[in-house]
Amino acid sequence: MHKCFVFVITLAILMLITYSIVIEPNFIITTTYVNVSIKNLPESFNGFRIVHITDLHFGSLGLPIKYDYVLEKVRTLRPDLIAITGDLVSNEESTREALDFINKLSKISDVYIVFGNWDPWNAFNLGEFEAAINKSRIHVLLNENIAIYRNGSFIYIAGVDDPYSGRDDLESALRNIKEGSVVVLLAHSPQIIDKCIGKVDLVLSGHTHGG
Repeated sequence: MHKCFVFVITLAILMLITYSIVIEPNFIITTTYVNVSIKNLPESFNGFRIVHITDLHFGSLGLPIKYDYVLEKVRTLRPDLIAITGDLVSNEESTREALDFINKLSKISDVYIVFGNWDPWNAFNLGEFEAAINKSRIHVLLNENIAIYRNGSFIYIAGVDDPYSGRDDLESALRNIKEGSVVVLLAHSPQIIDKCIGKVDLVLSGHTHGG
């Protein structure tokens, strides 16, 4: 009876591990729709659609079916902009696979990226990274911002390097933004929230894996 009990406990633990690292991240992918009202949003941006992707962790037992599903889902959503808030990879060996995924996304819409604590871009030659992407449609925001224009009006997309790793510089990310402009901030970790209250209109972040 004792051996049977130990076997059941061991089996339950193995099933839990299998669920958490294989089934849940690969086959239970949800899409959340959020309508956001922003004061002073230019009329030409009414209905502007952002698809936010985060923490894909290429290299951590992610199956190809997962990434194919994400690509197809993003395509059906017809976004005006795609935001990726870090942790694309779990190891440097998966960088090429992640780059291929990003380039495929850029065929759907413009892509804006900030890095997370797992992204080994400091070890990966940034020049080589930039050479591997479609720079006309993929924008890496390292404590900087870009204005997006639509019918003569504009909003800003700002991005900070990873707050969790202490590489964020909000002041630099918001530099030269015109007063009263709408600002969407991308940051890997929501730790940035307290710093940007009253300075930006919307923050998109990840890191907590839905927590």
